[in-house]
Amino acid sequence: PGLPELQGLMARPECPVDDVERFVVKDPALVVAVLKVANSAYFRSPRLVTSIREACVRLGNRQVFALLLESLLRRTFTAPSPDARQFFDGMWRNAALTARVARRLAEWQRFARPEDVYVAALLHNLGEFVMAWRVVQAADGHLGSAIEAAAADIAKEHERVGQLAAQRWGLPPMVQVLAGSHHHVRRGEPSQDAAMRAAVTACWHLSRSVAGEYLPDMEAPDPLPLFDEMGLSEQLRARIAEECIAAMEGL
Repeated sequence: PGLPELQGLMARPECPVDDVERFVVKDPALVVAVLKVANSAYFRSPRLVTSIREACVRLGNRQVFALLLESLLRRTFTAPSPDARQFFDGMWRNAALTARVARRLAEWQRFARPEDVYVAALLHNLGEFVMAWRVVQAADGHLGSAIEAAAADIAKEHERVGQLAAQRWGLPPMVQVLAGSHHHVRRGEPSQDAAMRAAVTACWHLSRSVAGEYLPDMEAPDPLPLFDEMGLSEQLRARIAEECIAAMEGL
């Protein structure tokens, strides 16, 4: 199974669980990904789930689609060398952690559907992946120095590249918006988009402080100004920090 088939399922307003199950079981890696998350502490599972059908029912189609999208895109950016795999693993760990924490924040604050926030947060730095992939392909065994040389350009251009990639791949509209503008406020930005942008960027900073950096010369993460922008209480900030540490499980 691939991205076009998954996008077809995601585009259906009411997709039967039978169709989702048939898609997942075609690929053992997707089966493992879905069952692993369905049984993780992150979803506070009351008992062990052993079938894809039960996992789909527990998580819901939108969350399953998000996990499948994550798994298939990870495969897209799989690199042959150990150094490259380690580098992309670090990027994906940050993206997945950001998505999990942002999803939980959306549950608490209700600024958007949690599953939509999960996908948008997971892929908001899509441009970084695309640009880093190009560097890896041309690195010729000198990945560290190649990434370091490209870091400034990645920081400057990744929003533009991310939006173009999201449009080309037909990803959800919110992914296209956030991939193209998460560090900058868009003119006429709707309040819901602004809330999602602030939440995702704050969770990204928080995730970096827990999971570590993945690009050289990144600015020190500080989610507090964005949490201030969102008007979050001290109690809720503490819950988010705890959630971030708990969500590290299995990444």
